[in-house]
Amino acid sequence: MTKEKIETRNGVYEFEPQQFAHGMKKIDRPVAEKNLLDFNRILKEQGLVGGLLYGTLLGAIREGRLIEHDEDVDIFFTEESREDFLATLFLLKQEGFIVERYLGDLISLRRDGEYIDVYFFRRVKFGMRQCDQNILKARYLENLIEYEFLGDTFMIPGAYEEVLVKLYGKDWRIPRVDAPAENYTVYEKIRRFLMKKYPRVHQILAKLKSA
Repeated sequence: MTKEKIETRNGVYEFEPQQFAHGMKKIDRPVAEKNLLDFNRILKEQGLVGGLLYGTLLGAIREGRLIEHDEDVDIFFTEESREDFLATLFLLKQEGFIVERYLGDLISLRRDGEYIDVYFFRRVKFGMRQCDQNILKARYLENLIEYEFLGDTFMIPGAYEEVLVKLYGKDWRIPRVDAPAENYTVYEKIRRFLMKKYPRVHQILAKLKSA
């Protein structure tokens, strides 16, 4: 497979892109939670501020651990922190976190069969931030608080209840299997459906996006 490259201020990071598709696997919680703790430690050591989002935020608030039927860990950064995060890729590789996907505002790293998705949200109009087709109020992603989770402290949106209502609806406290975030655009909902039904479709969509 052809290697892809990521330009960082610490040099060019090369990786072999892997195939990803929504619904491919169920998370191994003990492994994923250890990965998250180690990942969080590295972020803190490097002075990086990222926050829990999507299913990982939901699990932290509602269940006190990662959700059993989730499939990955979700971390976000603002666009302003992208270059600082990319500069840590070589260090993360030394710790076993290997990049296997980099598509615009999303980078995925895998260790021990479990992966962490990192999202970069850029500023757009009307006080919003956007990552790919996902849009949230900028204040959600800029005003963070510390939250105790898995015996450590993580950063999360201060208005986390508003965020969870926005992402999962007013009944976010009720566990539901395969309940995607609700703020996706029609395009994103179609994309996720196709990725689940046809695992190779993401390659076509990635090429179209980069064309």
